[in-house]
Amino acid sequence: MTGTTELIMDNSITLDLMGHTLAVERINLYKGGLNVTTTEPDGKVTCSSQAFNVYGSETDEANYTTLTIGEGVTVESNYAVCLFPVKDMVSYGATININGTLTGSNGTLFVSGNLGNSVASGAALAGSANIPVINIGDNAVISSSGDQAIAMNGMAVVNVADGAQITGREAIGVKRGILNVNGGTLTATGAKADPAEANNNGTEATGAAISVTSTYNNAGNIQVNVSGGTITSTHNAALYVGHSEKDDNLVTFQKGVTLNVTGGSFNGDGGAVYVADAITDDATMPAKFITGGTFSAKPAAAYVAPGYEAVELTSTNKLESETVGWYKVGEIATTEVTQSTETKASFDASFSASKTVESTDDSGKVLATDKTLSVNIKASNSATAETRAASYDLEKVVEDAIGAANNTNETDLDVTIMVVRDEPGVVENKITYEVHPEATVTSGSETVGTFIVTNDKLADNAVFTIKLPVPPAVAAVGDKVQVTHKRDGMEDEVFQLTVETGGYVTISGITSFSQFELAPITESAYDDNITFGYTLDLQDSININFYMYLSGASDKTIGNYTVQYLYKGGEWQTATPKEIGENSKNYRCVVARCAAKEMTEPVHVRVLHNGVIIKEAEYSVKGYCDYKIKVDTSATQELRNLCQSVLDYGAAAQMKFGYNTDNLATEYNQATFDSIIINDSYNIFNGSLGSNVAGVSGTVNLESKTGVVVYLTPKTGEELKVNSVTVDSENLTYTTSMVNGRLKITVSGVVAYKLDKPVVITVDGGTEIHYSPLAYAYGMQDSNTVGTLCKALFQYWVNAKAYFPA
Repeated sequence: MTGTTELIMDNSITLDLMGHTLAVERINLYKGGLNVTTTEPDGKVTCSSQAFNVYGSETDEANYTTLTIGEGVTVESNYAVCLFPVKDMVSYGATININGTLTGSNGTLFVSGNLGNSVASGAALAGSANIPVINIGDNAVISSSGDQAIAMNGMAVVNVADGAQITGREAIGVKRGILNVNGGTLTATGAKADPAEANNNGTEATGAAISVTSTYNNAGNIQVNVSGGTITSTHNAALYVGHSEKDDNLVTFQKGVTLNVTGGSFNGDGGAVYVADAITDDATMPAKFITGGTFSAKPAAAYVAPGYEAVELTSTNKLESETVGWYKVGEIATTEVTQSTETKASFDASFSASKTVESTDDSGKVLATDKTLSVNIKASNSATAETRAASYDLEKVVEDAIGAANNTNETDLDVTIMVVRDEPGVVENKITYEVHPEATVTSGSETVGTFIVTNDKLADNAVFTIKLPVPPAVAAVGDKVQVTHKRDGMEDEVFQLTVETGGYVTISGITSFSQFELAPITESAYDDNITFGYTLDLQDSININFYMYLSGASDKTIGNYTVQYLYKGGEWQTATPKEIGENSKNYRCVVARCAAKEMTEPVHVRVLHNGVIIKEAEYSVKGYCDYKIKVDTSATQELRNLCQSVLDYGAAAQMKFGYNTDNLATEYNQATFDSIIINDSYNIFNGSLGSNVAGVSGTVNLESKTGVVVYLTPKTGEELKVNSVTVDSENLTYTTSMVNGRLKITVSGVVAYKLDKPVVITVDGGTEIHYSPLAYAYGMQDSNTVGTLCKALFQYWVNAKAYFPA
């Protein structure tokens, strides 16, 4: 076939090679489906440039183009398969399925960097259900002789199935888009580069199997999800996130990078996983992203998620397919302990480390050099604490073990770590324990040394649970005691605990060892006659309000109380109580502002009295709405309808954005939304353009807080200034920024029952724009991507208007 072949079809066709070799110059698939198969062995397509180029639709629609390279088909070309954008840097509804073999000398499977290469197109593709998708099947083989096998320069989803084989200088390079590695074998053979040399025109050379670098990442997003597969680099880390460098300056990541590693086998030269430290002006860099997988080198603590740990594999704790000396990431195990101080339970896991040392005699004369001392570390537990060998920095413990051993000529030492408590001292009804881990060093059956494992020997993610006995003179079973953990050089931790059956208290979440002081709690320490509650502000983006009622408390001084909350992970935040009513001693805090898709997210709240935790609770939007719908008999039907539409809106948002869909706010029933029709009366988008404005467009933010976004295009040389933003003559909060030469006006705080009202934006020069959220919903109600969500928003407004006063 000579020249360029252009395919524009309303249907699909099959090209059967029948075992022959087809030489082509270029095949462009603009519309329809092309299925390349071979009913006889050795069917091949050869090309000196770009064999197959796939384009999608300009509009957001599904199933526009599909290219399938079938099993048994080989494509040999400089670029075997390419994905390109059409107008406005988008390419909707394009699908590429690779089940055969692709070989090339450059980016064998190539995604154009122009795909999603603007803020608007990147966001549009990221939010679309019809983003281009490339499926690498379980029989696929993709290789490049001198470049990357897969070059993900643009905004697309690439899925790698188990069984796929991908080999190149880098197996997969990522500049933009979403990569899902579910299995397969990814191998990189290129030379190591750190930092990579920026080429300003696509992915760069690093020698990593999965390589993420920073040049021109100014739009769209980067997300890499690895749940399986064998990922190997012969000269660099298997998974690499690093900066490229131009003119001796590092190039920033202008957009964030998201990594999720839940499985897979990572084997790299000098480290299995590497993420560069953030530099000035970097967007968010990945942290705490590993929850599973095996690694040829121990992943840095900064990469391992809370509640997980990297454990070295030995002959006793590895699976048959795993390798001794590698590290496996899994959940931190917990161990139940008993009260008897004589009872010691051995842990299944044991860990080993080694160090090269010099042996000397008493005079200091060197007897041996380059001698490797092996130290096997085990863990036991006592009645007073739970511990694991994995919770220690092995290198530091080995140093102490060598020092504690009288004879370093021994080549093998065993170290057993057990947490113990010294005999307590009781003063004025307070009992004080010193708790610390002790290690015993043995060689064979002989004890050759002991030492205390100090806190600096603990691993970064070490977490312990401690049980301490409470003498009857201090408190009885069922009584409450205050436990103060006095941490050297740090603020005390204070716990309010109940004495359990057997006469002890359990303290969880301890990250260091030192002194613990137990004291009985008197009636004046805090007052149980304090009540708590929460409600929702359903008028705006959903606000979760926490209430604290001190009316019945003996201590009504608000300064003695602290309200803290934890929402979607991160650190505990402090909320500011605001008094409600006159002299009522009732206080309200807004503890979370919830986006539609987040309605099932729990909010953890705790109240401290003079630094002591006296109350903890967990709330959610779903919990509140379910209570009003199903339990609260005092709730009006209008409130129940509103709560149901809130949950419907939440479920629709979860489905649209793929957020926590295993825990929907309510049952997702498409028929609920199909029956809703938004008529033309809500289509309010008008106004006047002044002498300095050339054009206007608008949209609505549906992913986070509901709000209006308006773009104004200034005439050449003009600067625009917003004078006011109002709804029903009330001022609204807004921000402005310049995006691609346009003034972006982001308006928040449009209350639910006013979503039909025009938001009025006035600008210097005589411009006045009227735009309502329901105008957007009207225009997009038939959209394949956001239509359902727009209808759910409309129903939310209907019920909010019925419930709230006009």
